[in-house]
Amino acid sequence: MKNKFAEYYEPTTQEKIALWENSVFVFDTNVLLNLYRYSNITRADLLVSLASRENKIWIPNQVAFEYLSRRSKAIADSNKRYDNTQSSWDTLAKTICSNFRLAHDDASMTAITESIKDWLTKQKGDKMISTSDDYVLSQLTTLFDNRVGEKVP
Repeated sequence: MKNKFAEYYEPTTQEKIALWENSVFVFDTNVLLNLYRYSNITRADLLVSLASRENKIWIPNQVAFEYLSRRSKAIADSNKRYDNTQSSWDTLAKTICSNFRLAHDDASMTAITESIKDWLTKQKGDKMISTSDDYVLSQLTTLFDNRVGEKVP
């Protein structure tokens, strides 16, 4: 029965080892584009993981095409999230001041706001990638060199 319904059975330790040794890892576009959405630590970890399996990774031609055509938007969207978060905080801070009848320049709220602005600026600076200086693209170009499928006619 197991040979007809293998998907319902937990692989044995030996089967898992064999899978890791013999498998080729094929990625879709979102795995590559998510590298622009992750934190620096997560991004670095994923790139190291890809590099550790460099001889066992592959992407279809369509994935490479979609990644290259959508990466600029992914970068812009990722960078824009910081501005949107700042705007959301500004709105929340106004609501807090209104709900608790705090003065517009309440010292506590000003301190919190400045702290959040500083944190967001640091996070954005640490994470920001530009399309002209895109180390993710450079690393993926190297990792997937000769590991991209042919274009389907």
